[in-house]
Amino acid sequence: MNSITPKAHLFFHGEVQQRLGLLFTHLIAEMIADAAEFKFVWDNPHHADQLLSSSVFKDLPTKLDLTLADIDFLFLQVLRPLVEIHLSALEETPLETDLLREWGQAGHPVHALGLKTSLKTAIAALYQIFFQEYNTTYLPTLTGESSLFTDIVSNLLYLQNVLNELYTEPINKNAVPFQDLLLLFVGCYCSSDSYAEFWSLDDALAAYYWPCWHLLNTLLNIQC
Repeated sequence: MNSITPKAHLFFHGEVQQRLGLLFTHLIAEMIADAAEFKFVWDNPHHADQLLSSSVFKDLPTKLDLTLADIDFLFLQVLRPLVEIHLSALEETPLETDLLREWGQAGHPVHALGLKTSLKTAIAALYQIFFQEYNTTYLPTLTGESSLFTDIVSNLLYLQNVLNELYTEPINKNAVPFQDLLLLFVGCYCSSDSYAEFWSLDDALAAYYWPCWHLLNTLLNIQC
């Protein structure tokens, strides 16, 4: 088992990143939707009653309270398959069935009781590694010294502050549509590797979107 421990660590962290990428896609999509709804109310205050929000941040484009509620619920949901295990001496799990079938197709004997018991032991040991990594790095708490969950919440708070400031920036009405392009940029930027792009989105807004928007207005001879 010691020989596969490093690979088990790599697999676990890689799988977590893949699954958190799905979570980040959802969080970013919700932020874009919230900002779009805010713009509708901003442009059509007389129709504000058509888009009622349960958020306490009704006057801001993004809704941090709703986003935190999402991450609090979804974080464990996306990681559950990696930290939830059901083993029984009396029946096989789907994982055991699949592995035994593959071994049988490869010509290996798979009906020995000792083999099946050893397989259960190996799966239990593998999940023990997963549990240790989860407890060390991914525990969903804000009180630990080092937790990816804390880093996600902190980055989310910073990112929403950036979006709120940019989205409500006073812009010349004749300029290239700032808010609409901002949402398009965020959506397109985070459409490839959401896990990596979630951490760099605020830098991308400062390094690419803001200067490119000004350059586009300059090329069109529009005063910002």
